[in-house]
Amino acid sequence: MESRNLYQTLKPTFYTASLLGMIPWMRIKKTESNCEKLIICEASRIQWIYVLLEIVLLLCLLYPKWLYVTTTEMFNLTNISSLFEFIIPYSLYFGLGTICTLTLIRAEHQVALIDKIIKIDQKLDRNFKLDMNYKKVQRMSVLAICLPVIVYIIIVILDIYSFKANIYTTLLIVIEIIYLVEFPFYYGCLVKMVCRWVKFMTLILQRKIRESQEIPQGIDFCQNDIKALRDVYNNVSDVVAGINKEYGIQIAQRFILNHISLPYYSYFFYLMIKEERGVLPIIDTVIWLGIFALPVVYVAVNCESVNRASLKMAYVVHKAIRVVPGTRTKIDLNMLSLQITDDKFEFSAFGLFMINNSFLTFIKGMTTYMVILIQFDIQESTRNVTVPEVS
Repeated sequence: MESRNLYQTLKPTFYTASLLGMIPWMRIKKTESNCEKLIICEASRIQWIYVLLEIVLLLCLLYPKWLYVTTTEMFNLTNISSLFEFIIPYSLYFGLGTICTLTLIRAEHQVALIDKIIKIDQKLDRNFKLDMNYKKVQRMSVLAICLPVIVYIIIVILDIYSFKANIYTTLLIVIEIIYLVEFPFYYGCLVKMVCRWVKFMTLILQRKIRESQEIPQGIDFCQNDIKALRDVYNNVSDVVAGINKEYGIQIAQRFILNHISLPYYSYFFYLMIKEERGVLPIIDTVIWLGIFALPVVYVAVNCESVNRASLKMAYVVHKAIRVVPGTRTKIDLNMLSLQITDDKFEFSAFGLFMINNSFLTFIKGMTTYMVILIQFDIQESTRNVTVPEVS
């Protein structure tokens, strides 16, 4: 079955997300009616042990990190920079714990959401015989896994050579990057699936417009197809609502952490250049900037692409209303147009803010503003330092 193909295609992403505690372990089970259903695998019980081990590990890491932050002043930075250095890792660890805890609490709902994703692909393939282009989905899935691994290797090597990091610091880096990179890419994969469905529905409508040119007026030749599209649109709307509900807290936490970290690493980059610390530390800081910035850009751009695809679909529906013959078909097209108007595909961070290009503009402006504030704070602190007289 094609739904099985989609599951097989996304298996690497699902396995990676399950291994990191972002979603429960799953498997496909055949029901009595010979249908396939995604259920929670028995291996999900291991996640309780995983969470307990993670809590113990994080407690072991937090205390040395607290000692390091409170007893070390990196490059003579002021207290505000030390505060950033203290908040960022603690926010990361809290984020990891939140993701794993919500996965345990919402396991059945998250599996049901992924099952809906598979069923929508099956419905589109069964009703409209589309080329589902699973190779492209597979490339997207592999990218979500390979890119973070490459980043792990580069960051660890650069930190060891530029800052002479030890095993403890290296372990901290790996844990931080797992949360920073893997979850936004998994979230972005789900958003890309929604964009893919909207483009498929638009393609189907365009095909019906071309076919209608050879159909006499008054014949409802595609009424059943339009009804099937309305049903698919409702299912996609449920998936979007499910993504916002199941992963809204996690993505909001990730974006808030990004808002805290970007000003710090932006000023850190400026300080590296000003004090001429060398090429490797500068490259290392640039990569950290990319780790905080690029996943957020990736998610926001994908969410914006869904909005644009929805606008294009609305335009094609209005065109189909004018062109496609048949009174009943036009009624169904008008109903589909109302669905698009009333039930838009919008992604939000648990209702706190919408995820789109406007959010990126807000992040960019606030980052610039906070970097300027940090510079003023450091200049003021330097000016107030009194140099003792030498007798």
